[in-house]
Amino acid sequence: MHAERRPFSNIERKVHASASRRAKKQLMQIPWNRFRQAYEAYPEWQALSLWSRAVLGSGHRALPEVLKTLRKRCPQFLKTGAATAEPELLGFRLLEWVHSTVFRYAKRDGWFDALTFYGVRHVRSEAFWAHWEQCENDWSKTPPRSVPTFEQWKGLALQATILGAVSYSEASRAVEKYIQWEAAAEWIQPLIASDAQFPKHVVFELETKFRTDCYELVTKARSPRSPDWGFLIRAAKQRCLRVGRTMDCQDKLLRWARSHASHVRLTAYGKLWVNDRLQKRAHRYPSLHQWKRSAERFYVTSIGMKGRV
Repeated sequence: MHAERRPFSNIERKVHASASRRAKKQLMQIPWNRFRQAYEAYPEWQALSLWSRAVLGSGHRALPEVLKTLRKRCPQFLKTGAATAEPELLGFRLLEWVHSTVFRYAKRDGWFDALTFYGVRHVRSEAFWAHWEQCENDWSKTPPRSVPTFEQWKGLALQATILGAVSYSEASRAVEKYIQWEAAAEWIQPLIASDAQFPKHVVFELETKFRTDCYELVTKARSPRSPDWGFLIRAAKQRCLRVGRTMDCQDKLLRWARSHASHVRLTAYGKLWVNDRLQKRAHRYPSLHQWKRSAERFYVTSIGMKGRV
């Protein structure tokens, strides 16, 4: 059990809001595919740092196991001499090294704040932090007979349940599905906003997507011949969250989805897309795949927007 979190103060909320604005601005200044590579790698480095801290603080002589793992995953870090003194601080030094070395290109190109802001809010990062807290609590009372390897430790973290309802692995998959439906919602928004007839290829693609993921929603629609696609997509998004089973867990899944870097970019691009599309109605409506590619390529520079359709 984690200690109950105290309410945030006004100052803390203002600091968070400022950090959030800065991170979003940086996130929109880089194509998604470039950011995603670092974003998906960040939780793994968080896990390695936290595992090192947990096992070295367990009271066991675990340093050889830690050094063996680090030698395999980041031999350059060990060459810095970080493990020669105060090994209990090795995990902290590892994360500092990761920030300054592994992700130095993010610092150089001006989007490191976005990487860390969204990286620590990644479902897997939160899983590793929660498991580290659990290990700290449990092992301080009863030291383990043997410490887990890094891969074992990661596996236990992702298998742990959130509020007793769903594992972090399942939560991560649910969040990804939610974001995919969010992309579909943003894609058709100009058609809904203008009350336009849906092009045949858009209807076909929506029907195919529903047939693959949740066809029962279409069959239950009030008007099967002309379904309310906006309503159905909202229902599909809610269906993704129901894997959490309890309202508290579903709220947590929704928070993860909305703080996911991909979701932030999609919704920001979606606002621009609606305005752009309403001004270019004569152009052929893109497929969902084409729309996603445009959203991923899109970024903002000091002189304007790039990667537009």
